[in-house]
Amino acid sequence: MIKKYKIFGLSLALSAVIYFFLFGQENFQKLNFQKDLQLNFIENDSFEEKRTKIDKIINLSSSNPAQVYFLANFLFDKSEYALASRTLEHFILNFPNETDAEVIALTAETKYLSNNQIFNDDIESLVQQSLLKDPANVRALILKGLKQTLDENYEDALKSWSIAFEYSEDADQKRIIMAGMSSALKQLKSLED
Repeated sequence: MIKKYKIFGLSLALSAVIYFFLFGQENFQKLNFQKDLQLNFIENDSFEEKRTKIDKIINLSSSNPAQVYFLANFLFDKSEYALASRTLEHFILNFPNETDAEVIALTAETKYLSNNQIFNDDIESLVQQSLLKDPANVRALILKGLKQTLDENYEDALKSWSIAFEYSEDADQKRIIMAGMSSALKQLKSLED
C-alpha cells in the first residue's frame, strides 16, 4: 500500500515539474517581469534615468515580444510617450513578424503625443503603413481624421472617422471620434455659410 502512495506521489511531482517547464515557467517569467517593471519604474526619476531602466528591461526581454509590447503599453498608460515610442520602435525593428497594424498605429500615436501633438512626415508615414496592413485600424483612422481636420480637409476627415466609429468597440474611442466628427461638421458648415 505504501508503495502505491510513493508511486502516486512521484508521478504527481513529475507531472508538476513537467507542467512548470511547459507552461508555468512562462507565466512565472511574466509575473516577475510585471513585478520588476512596477518596482523599477520610479515616477520621479529623470528622463535619462527612466530611459536607462527601460533599456535594461528591454535587454532582459529581448527574446520576448509580448513583454516588450507590454512594456510599451505600460509606458503609454503612464503618459511616458517618448519612452513608449522608443520601446515600440525597438519592437518594430526586432520583431518584424510580430508587428501588426495596431503596433504601428500605437507607435504613430506615441510619436504624435511626444511631439507636442504635432504631425510630421514620420507620424504620417506610420499612419499610412498601419492602414495598409489594416484599413479598419481604429487608432490609425482617428489619427488620419485628426490630420485631415488640421489640413481643413473636413469631408475626408468625416469619412475616416465614420469608418473608425463603425469598427470601434471602445466607448472612450467612440466619444473621441464623435467629438472629432462634430468639430469637422461645424467647420464644414461654417465654410458653406
